[in-house]
Amino acid sequence: MRSDIDVRTRSQLPHWEAFAPAAEKTQPLRDTLQRQGFNGILAASPVRFLRCDIGGQSDYLQFIEARAKRAVAALTRAASAIDDTAQVLSDSAPVWSELLEVTIAARRLVPLAEAGALSILDANEPSARRAQKLLKKIDRLEATALQAQSNARGWNTEAELDEVSQLLDSATRKECKFLAFLNGGWRRAKAFVKTNYSGDANSATQALSLLHRRLTSLAKHEDGKEALRAELKLSEHDSIDECRTLLDEAWNDKADLSPAQRDLLTLAGEQPKAGRTILQLSGHASVVGRADNELAGLLVDYHNETPARLQVLVQTLSDNADACDDYVDDLAALTDIDPTVLSALRNVDQPFEVLSIAVLDETIRTRLRKVRKASKFDAQALQRALDSLSALANEGHDLNGRWAINVGSEIFHAHLARASESMSNTSQQEKDWRRAYMRGCKTLEREFEKTRAYRSVRELFASESGPVLRDLRPVWLMSPLSVADALPLSETLFDVVIFDEASQIPLEDAIPTINRANQRLVLSHSRRPNSRKSKQRYNAWQTMTATFATSWSWRKNESKTINLLACS
Repeated sequence: MRSDIDVRTRSQLPHWEAFAPAAEKTQPLRDTLQRQGFNGILAASPVRFLRCDIGGQSDYLQFIEARAKRAVAALTRAASAIDDTAQVLSDSAPVWSELLEVTIAARRLVPLAEAGALSILDANEPSARRAQKLLKKIDRLEATALQAQSNARGWNTEAELDEVSQLLDSATRKECKFLAFLNGGWRRAKAFVKTNYSGDANSATQALSLLHRRLTSLAKHEDGKEALRAELKLSEHDSIDECRTLLDEAWNDKADLSPAQRDLLTLAGEQPKAGRTILQLSGHASVVGRADNELAGLLVDYHNETPARLQVLVQTLSDNADACDDYVDDLAALTDIDPTVLSALRNVDQPFEVLSIAVLDETIRTRLRKVRKASKFDAQALQRALDSLSALANEGHDLNGRWAINVGSEIFHAHLARASESMSNTSQQEKDWRRAYMRGCKTLEREFEKTRAYRSVRELFASESGPVLRDLRPVWLMSPLSVADALPLSETLFDVVIFDEASQIPLEDAIPTINRANQRLVLSHSRRPNSRKSKQRYNAWQTMTATFATSWSWRKNESKTINLLACS
């Protein structure tokens, strides 16, 4: 199945990690859409933008009908505003978000339009260059003011600059002078500092100097802003900070602005009669904003639709509110899924399967762009990776085998050294064990030197050489019949007995082997056999393992071996 979703829409799709869990939750809604003739596609239905929480209303069908009628009336009142805005954008069918952005941006340009200073938006204009110099000066004064305010921390007063200047002058002239306390100005300065200052200054003069520098820098900063206000011919009610932000957006690369906002700023800066257009668009901001409020009370994710399609949509909801009853519960189930997933379902007019392919494909593309090595991963690279893993696995098996042999050898040599030590100051039980182990070693040495008349394995296991033989060979691989024929019957002969391919071993043949260890591990296929004979054998093993199974564990890095008897 091929996905026919355009590149721009693909870039806005959610990640697969968010999309995959939504498949189950959206299934009831897709089933309802299938029954209603919309092929399971939410974006093709009249409820595509309907709010998921609409079912929370006491009479939601009446609520939908009333809200839809109000939205239709609001869009009708905004029709002329929409037409005027579309002409400014040179677009016969702008989407709703562009209309909102342009009218809001026009409202921000009103102070400059009323002052006839829109040409300042062109960075090459003389007025713009003068404003740029003023802005740089304001930035320097602002930095100085912030530093002075930081230095003057500890002052808690809203005193005027003139008052502080007089106090500072009195303190400077009288401080450290003989009988200064008799001077009224000095006493007022001391009292002012004592009442309003809690900082670290060493004297009243120093404290007042810090406050004076702060107030002076703030005054100069305000004077710089007023100079900019005069240059821009703004009224006292217009915000200088807002105009500064607007000028920065107009003079810089405008990368953070939408295309509609960039077009409006370009229009305002280049066309001589743009002021009238800006004021007209600003007047439309309120009516378009009211229409948006009505739409937002009923719909979500609708901002990429044209006003004409929104008019048709809300009119359909107004005329067929009762039909929404089939969808309300299904939409309510989507309230907790990822918003990006819900937005994709509302805006992409494709079946869910096609959308799934596009989301997965885009997620893979995104990951490959982030990891360059992954983009070069092909079948040959996969085969090389598999070969490398296989070689490492073989190496691991080899190391594991050598480790087991080394551990067995260490245990044998440890037991041999223990048996060869002096028997003084040892218990009788320890002496008996050492003598028996040495006799077992000598028995095996004589057997290894023989060329005929060998003793049987059963006889060697049953004799004093049995412990030595198990130290030398802790793991034995034999068939069940060989076990019964060659090994003595003893439950302590091995620690664990392992049955591999147990479904191929008749249980009656395995009984002698089961009795040669206290712990058993049965390995077989997980699937049940098909033949009658194999089923009987499978059931017999199931009963045996349920009755006689004994658990055992192997702790990691444990420095000991266990004697294994593996049967196959």
